[in-house]
Amino acid sequence: MTNKFTTNFIEYSSRKIKASHWQVQLIAPIISAAIFAFCFPPYNIYPLAFVAFIPLLFATLTAKNSWQARTVGFVFGCLVYSFTLHWMWNIFPWFTIILWAILALFPAIFTWTLFLLKQRLGIVTSLTTAPFIWIGIEYFRSECWFLKFAWITPGFSQAKNLPFLQFSSILGVYGISALIIAVNCCICYLLLGKTQLNKRLLPVAFSMVIIGIIHG
Repeated sequence: MTNKFTTNFIEYSSRKIKASHWQVQLIAPIISAAIFAFCFPPYNIYPLAFVAFIPLLFATLTAKNSWQARTVGFVFGCLVYSFTLHWMWNIFPWFTIILWAILALFPAIFTWTLFLLKQRLGIVTSLTTAPFIWIGIEYFRSECWFLKFAWITPGFSQAKNLPFLQFSSILGVYGISALIIAVNCCICYLLLGKTQLNKRLLPVAFSMVIIGIIHG
């Protein structure tokens, strides 16, 4: 009787864990897309960019396989562009959906690459290289791709942030994007890191110092 109860409890718990994992994978990109969309007109709540990518990073690094990681990025991209470029529906009704889907491939490439790095080299390496991966993809999409679609990037989300606009004269818009992704990665590491709490707080403190210096 006891063994049967234990077996049923373990099976029930495993089903609950699997269900909660899928809920995270579905909800996280939606939350990230919604927060990131609020950084752009007509809302212009630009500080949200420094936390907007945390759910996306968390869902990517906790994905069970590369398919889930790609799906997280694709859903995020589709929602971000549908939220921020909804006005394009009035110009290219059905083609707009195709355009959103094509643009969503770039965040999917980012999350896929990040997941593969995490699988082979660990969380620390993947989060450390994430800003460089992001701006590499962003540069290709903005400068090398035939459409040269440079809209809706973390750097441009700071259009109303005057201290960052001054700092962009040194790093450019891609440098601003890298800083924003880096801050998100530091906070994500605080949530995912398995080291001692004081060691995990160091990246967060470092990112806060960077933001303070820039605004100062």
